[in-house]
Amino acid sequence: MSAEFFPYYFQPDGVTLQIKALYIDNKAYPHLVNHENNTVDIATFPNWTNAELAVQAEINSQVPQVAFPPVERTACPWRVVVRIESLMGNTKQVGWRERQELAPSDDNSLQWNGKLEFSRNDVGAALRLCAFVTRSKDSISSPSGFANESGLRLAKSPEWVVQIDPRSLPPGKSMQVKWMNFKTCSDLRLNQAYENIYFLDLDQNVPILYLNEDVQDLKPILSREGHIGAVAAMRDALFHSIAQPVWLSLILISVTTQHEDETARPEWQQSVLRRIAPVLYPDLGEANAIKKLLADGQNPQAHILLLQRLTTTIQTMLDLKKTTIRLFKIQS
Repeated sequence: MSAEFFPYYFQPDGVTLQIKALYIDNKAYPHLVNHENNTVDIATFPNWTNAELAVQAEINSQVPQVAFPPVERTACPWRVVVRIESLMGNTKQVGWRERQELAPSDDNSLQWNGKLEFSRNDVGAALRLCAFVTRSKDSISSPSGFANESGLRLAKSPEWVVQIDPRSLPPGKSMQVKWMNFKTCSDLRLNQAYENIYFLDLDQNVPILYLNEDVQDLKPILSREGHIGAVAAMRDALFHSIAQPVWLSLILISVTTQHEDETARPEWQQSVLRRIAPVLYPDLGEANAIKKLLADGQNPQAHILLLQRLTTTIQTMLDLKKTTIRLFKIQS
């Protein structure tokens, strides 16, 4: 992405944006906010209705010196707004945008606070948040080299991403995906599975999901981009029919494999545990949720309940109900 050009002093990263609190249906979930990566992962919390983010923006102390002429620096005519943009997903709300103005702090003119509220039905699969410092009124003297008109942007913050829907594939190094012709390739295992649409190879350092490109129309459908229409609905339903057993296999191997030193656990297993444990135990926080999941995996008496929870949680994580209803509507 090319850098923006402004015919006046502009400060990229001249303001910071922090998520101070997250409330889901009026209950606080601080462990879902990742301040290192600027992400909020609501996708790990199933079946919610309303969410609220308490946000704080802080303007860099150098901004007044470069954004305003000397006469305006003691009482800067500025405001801070947060732009909220809906991204991705299969909903009609993709591209939805909203601007929320923040309020200045009583004891610090550089700090601004506010809250962002949204309902599950109003947004797409993810939200992108960015704070902007803008001019709040026109300049009287209009000196050259400065933003003189109300509404012009003076500074912006690094972006945050709020993940609403689960990501389609396991994150990080959980799995590789490769297309192969099962009939003609040199892998005997795939030759023997030529009538199948996929094969999960668990003998490698990182699992590999092989997809059979010999199956008619499989590759064009699964590779299809876009979120509207019958082919997109068919693609999502087909993908989820593959993702459910694959996810279950990856999870079961991860939770039943014992490691005296957890740091020796393969990265793909750690990635799977980080993804599923907070969904199973949303009140525990990531570290404690992983400990609980591993304990249940090693306890034979807990296996039946764990399997029941996993099969339902994976469906929720993939939003299988929405995908199925969407397919039914298109077919009817």
